[in-house]
Amino acid sequence: MDYTEKDFGKILKTNALKMRRLMIKSGTTCMRVYDRNLERFPVTVDLYGPYARITDYSEDGLDNETEAICCDIVSRMLYVQATHVVFHRRPKRVGKEQHELQSEESLLVEVTENGLTFTVDLTKRIDTGLFLDHMLTREMVGTMSSGLSVLNLFSYTGSFSVYAAKGGAKKVESVDLNATYTAWAQKNLTDNGFPEELFPCIAADAWQYVVEAVKEGRKYDLIVFDPPCFSNSRKMEHDFDVQRDYLRWIKVLNALLTRDGMLLFSTNLSSFRMERGKIRGFEVQEISSHVAAPGFTHKKGIARSWLLDKQQEVRIYAEDLQTVDKKAGKSRHDTEKMEIITMTKKKETNEKMIEDVKKDAVVTEDTVQTEANVEETNEKAVVTEETTTEEDSSTKTKKPVKKAAKKTTKKAEKA
Repeated sequence: MDYTEKDFGKILKTNALKMRRLMIKSGTTCMRVYDRNLERFPVTVDLYGPYARITDYSEDGLDNETEAICCDIVSRMLYVQATHVVFHRRPKRVGKEQHELQSEESLLVEVTENGLTFTVDLTKRIDTGLFLDHMLTREMVGTMSSGLSVLNLFSYTGSFSVYAAKGGAKKVESVDLNATYTAWAQKNLTDNGFPEELFPCIAADAWQYVVEAVKEGRKYDLIVFDPPCFSNSRKMEHDFDVQRDYLRWIKVLNALLTRDGMLLFSTNLSSFRMERGKIRGFEVQEISSHVAAPGFTHKKGIARSWLLDKQQEVRIYAEDLQTVDKKAGKSRHDTEKMEIITMTKKKETNEKMIEDVKKDAVVTEDTVQTEANVEETNEKAVVTEETTTEEDSSTKTKKPVKKAAKKTTKKAEKA
């Protein structure tokens, strides 16, 4: 055994000891114990109950000898049976192609996270059904959800929904286009004692669902928006690219939130650029460092997350709700600039916002300036996104947001 193999074993053993202490303390049986720390072993190693899953991220795939060495060291250092070590090659995605199924057979394992039960599949797909890098983000959602109406978009297997339900949400709607994931999400909710009547999982195009909700005037206190980096599913009338489309989504989701509602936005796209100056009606706070999951040390591919605290309404037009044809790149609906949501007069809106804002909210200088402008309008103007001043949310945040994010990191910091 060369020194690199010894180092690999030492890292595994040290990390596993640290993580297992945290796992026992938190009622968790799944966690990352190795994250591409050594060049010779560009893999991740995750524990799922009695199983260890190795994922190969190398450019051309590890050779058979290195793969065998890797599996042997993982088995011995983590005290996992050799037959319970699953080696998985993650194929490199070319352009915007969709990943295919990796195996015809499933290896279903039941795991727990913070006392909640989830079913994962270790062999059939690229991902297992539970993104471990969102462990603390899910916990934060749970702490925020008491008494709230929650909408989970691109809900996948419903892990955020389970945490919201556990946190005391009065209702949670989970929306995902994939019927398999929708059924999986419903099972995860049911397995944790949350009935379908109050916590429905809907197989639908998330964009069409949002458009209908806006037209019907539905409102939510908290929206979880954790979309894929991109999608070109044949079931969709339009493709999706998170970098291209996120501003449009955030603008429309503003209309679905209550006046003091919150939007959690997250993406794994390593090249993602957040253009805060183009976001209207929200106070934006990046919380990535507060919710970084234990065991995740490799920067590439780690989720980034933002909390967007609604400050005021923005005007939504018909063109904002159009479906874009993915082939022609053109709108499939009328492009007339018809106002869908009519705002109240500037003074009325501002007074309500100030009256209902949380007691410990921080009022930025930009907001104060907006209030001063209200007195000069004589109630003639309506609130438009053009009159919204840009907010520097990186320096001023609400106390409840900080507390919610920091609370979830205590376990990781103590470990």
